[in-house]
This record gives sequence, structure tokens and C-alpha cells, in this order.
Amino acid sequence: MNHNPLVSVIVPCYNQGSFLNKALQSVYDQSYENWECLVVDDGSNDSTSRIAQTWTSEDNRFKYFYKENGGLASARNLGLDKASGNFIQFLDSDDFLHKYKLGHSLELLQHANTFQVVISNYLQYNDFAGKAVKPHFKISRDILTYDNIIFNWDNNFAIPIHCGLFSSDLFNEFRFPENLKAKEDWLMWIKFFQKDITVQFIAEALAYYRRHDSNMTNKVNMTIDYVGALRYIRKEIPDEDYIRMLELKVERSSNTIFSLRDQIKDLRSNLGWRFFNKLGKILKR
Repeated sequence: MNHNPLVSVIVPCYNQGSFLNKALQSVYDQSYENWECLVVDDGSNDSTSRIAQTWTSEDNRFKYFYKENGGLASARNLGLDKASGNFIQFLDSDDFLHKYKLGHSLELLQHANTFQVVISNYLQYNDFAGKAVKPHFKISRDILTYDNIIFNWDNNFAIPIHCGLFSSDLFNEFRFPENLKAKEDWLMWIKFFQKDITVQFIAEALAYYRRHDSNMTNKVNMTIDYVGALRYIRKEIPDEDYIRMLELKVERSSNTIFSLRDQIKDLRSNLGWRFFNKLGKILKR
């Protein structure tokens, strides 16, 4: 194995210039220095271009590419097309990395006979509180399986894409489906785990996922995009797995609805709620 491999860090960005400096600074601060950082501007009309080109002028490891807006998947694909590295590190422009993300991941290679993906844990960065907090989904080695990827995704389990460091060989036969507007990273994990990839795991939190008002997961059309992803996944996994996955999702959704219904009933039976409801009716007269 090359003991000083090149890592290609792919940073897609669309109108998130306000976060871009933090993301690129976290790449610049890496303890491991043999990297290239490919900033893919997906047709932004904010400060993205100016900020990215400031970094390219200061350090030639940063490279800037502009493309017409086509979505996150197409931006990542352009980054993959331009990448020269032995390994791929994805980083969305509103997230950032721990300074040892690349170094600690690559150190693991010295003790592994084979390697395709190193996955680290992560922390959630609360933009409102301005600090890192525990994530909704904590990753552990025992849950990194094909069954969990298929059946438990978004059910107290997910893998933010920048938790992974990937062998570039994995992308010889994979590109993100550009017609998907959501969950394209889920499809990537499905495809890789179908191949029974060799995974190394680092329990240490080496990535930060930022929560803020403009997160893609907060968009109102997310449900429509999610259904589109399910239709695509149907073609990629065995029928029995797909049927079981849908059954579990329906069951969990039903349980959530029933739980919310019970909570509403409890609220309505609460004396305080009845008082304020009656007061509201009086005030409307």
C-alpha cells in the first residue's frame, strides 16, 4: 500500500457560501497533508465563487469547478470525475471535519490487509447553540450491515456521507443517480454493502453534521423526493428485501401516528387545555 496516498475531498456547494469557509478551513487544518480539495459550485448565485477562489489562490491543493445547477448528485459526480486521489472524502459545504479525520482513517490502513471504507462516528453541530452535541444516530461497528442499511435506515440509524473515507476504486462502477433529489447517499451505501465491502470503524467522532434552518432535510418537498428514492431502490435490491423494507416503514409510520393520536387525546383531556380552549371561544365572541 502507498504510505502517502492522495485523498480527494469533494465539496459540492449550492448557495451555502456562509458555511463554506468553515468547511474548507477544516480541510486545510487536516493533520494529514496529502490531499486535494475539489469545490464544485452547483450554479450558486451567492458568495460561493468568491470564497472558493480565495482558497484556490492561497493553496493550490484547492481546486474550483463551476457547473450549471443540477443538484447534489450531479455535483458529487463531477467531483468524482475530476478526482485524482486514491481515496475519496465527501464533505457537504455546510458540514466540517475534525482535524484528524483523514489522518486517523489512513492510520487504520497500516493494520488492515484489505481496505475499502473507513467509517468514523460524528457529532451534530447545533447552529443555534453554536456547539457540538450528541447526534440523533450514533454509529457502532455491529450495526454496519446490509440488513441495517436496508431495513433500519432513518429509524435511529443513518451514516452521514462525510463519516466515510472511501477507496476510489469503489466509484469505478458507481455514480450518484442525478434524477434523485434526496437519499442518493442511502443508495450509495446500499450498493456498496451489497458488495460485502471491507469496512473499518473508528468510534471517535471525526465528522460534524451541521443542523440549521436551510438543511435539505427541512425542505417541504422531502416526502416526494423520498418516494422517488424508494422507486429507484426497488430496482436495486431483491424483491423480498424491498417488500420487507416497505412493510417495516408502514408499520413504524402507523405506530407513530397512533402514538401522536394518543398524545393529542391526553392533551385534550388535560384540564388546562380545556380551560384555554374554552377561553379562546369566549374571546372570539
